[in-house]
Amino acid sequence: MRGTVRWAGAVLTACALLAGCSDDEPDAASDDSPGRDASMPIADHCAKVQRTDATATVTVLTGGGMRLPAADFVSESPTGTVLVLLHQTGMLGLCGWATFAPQAAAAGLSSVAIDMCGYAAAQCDEGEATPPEDQVALAVAHAREDLGAQTVVLVGASMGGSQTVVAVAHGVDVDAWVDVSGPAVWEGTTLLDVAPDVRARGLPGLVAHAPDDDAQQYAAAQALAPAAGAEFLDGQSDHGWFLLNDHQGTLRPDGQAVIDFVSSIQAG
Repeated sequence: MRGTVRWAGAVLTACALLAGCSDDEPDAASDDSPGRDASMPIADHCAKVQRTDATATVTVLTGGGMRLPAADFVSESPTGTVLVLLHQTGMLGLCGWATFAPQAAAAGLSSVAIDMCGYAAAQCDEGEATPPEDQVALAVAHAREDLGAQTVVLVGASMGGSQTVVAVAHGVDVDAWVDVSGPAVWEGTTLLDVAPDVRARGLPGLVAHAPDDDAQQYAAAQALAPAAGAEFLDGQSDHGWFLLNDHQGTLRPDGQAVIDFVSSIQAG
C-alpha cells in the first residue's frame, strides 16, 4: 500500500521535528450514553501530526464504551447529504481527511470524520476490536441529529474502506457507501465473504481501486464490486487518500468521481 507508506513516512518525519506525537487528551469520566464533549478547532486537534487550515470543529462523540473525536466539515451550501469518513491506518486519524472533506463541502456535501478505535485520540474499551458498525453508528446519529442529514453516505479509505464494507454488511444505518482502496481482508474478515450481506441491503455502493495498487488487491476489488451490488471505479493511481487528492492536496479525477457519486444519492 504505497500511498499509505509514503504518507506515514511524512508524518514520522514531522513527528521527529515536533519531538513526539503523543495523542494524549484530557481525562474525562466514562459515559456509556451517547453524547459529545466540548469542541475545538481541527487545527488544534491535528497540531501534533499535521498542520491544516481546514475549517472544522472537533467534538468527542461518546457512547457504548467509546470516545471518538469527530470533525464536522459543514458545507456553506448543504444539500442534505452528509458523509461519514473512516480513515486509513497510521497516526493521522481523522486529520487525514482535512483536504478531501473541505473539497466535498465545496460541492455541498458536509462530512463527519472520526478517529477510529485504536487510532489517534480515540478511546475505546475494546480497542481495535470494537466493531466498526458500533463506531459508525455514533457518527451516523451525530450526522442525522446534529447536522440534519437526510442522506448519510459512509466513505472509507484503505482500512476505512474495508471497515465500511463490514459495517454495511452488519446493518449500519446509512443510505450508500464508498470503499476507496480497502484491503480484501481486514482483521480476519474477507470482504467477498460478507459481500452477499451488503448486496442484500440494496444500497448504492462504489468500490474504487487503482491498478498500480497491488495487482491482487486490485483484482479482489474488481470482484467485490459486483458481488456487493456496487459500481467499480477504475482508479488512476495510488492508494487511499492519495487516490482522491494528489500529494499537494489537489482534487484528483477519482476524488471528483467519488463526489459525483455521492451527490447522485438520495435517501429512499
